[in-house]
Amino acid sequence: MNLRAPAIPLFNIDPYFSVWSATDKLTDSVPVHWTGKPNTMLGPVTVDGETLRFMGVGSLPAICQVSLDIDALSTYYVFQNEKIRLEITFTSPRVPHDLYRLSSPTAYMRAKAIPADGASHTVTVKLAVSEELCLNEKGQSEVETEVRQAKGLSCIRMGNKE
Repeated sequence: MNLRAPAIPLFNIDPYFSVWSATDKLTDSVPVHWTGKPNTMLGPVTVDGETLRFMGVGSLPAICQVSLDIDALSTYYVFQNEKIRLEITFTSPRVPHDLYRLSSPTAYMRAKAIPADGASHTVTVKLAVSEELCLNEKGQSEVETEVRQAKGLSCIRMGNKE
């Protein structure tokens, strides 16, 4: 039996930090909070100078989504064009036996680009996130961000200044 989820989990830590895709294709809508309020994100991928969109809505052309899979902790998307296969994984490690991870407001997005044509390509994946993730309503109060590099990862902290 093939079931369809009513919404696709992206980043889900607690009732306040909860981001979902309300459509089967990640490029068909703006991600939302579980209440339905927008949590606007845009995911551009640049391949050899051509910029496409793997997440969110906008004027950039969308890369073709070829699959979607969900398990208890992660959501797996695969996108592909003639040059690359782009694998995007969203993980929210909420395992009850690991109290450290359970209490940490951390979510992960992993991006992996694999050549689809056997050639070498220059690929850049970005994620643009609105302040809506930290607020009840956009513009409600000031938001602060901090970017750090740790063990080869780009880590971003974003929060309501109040």
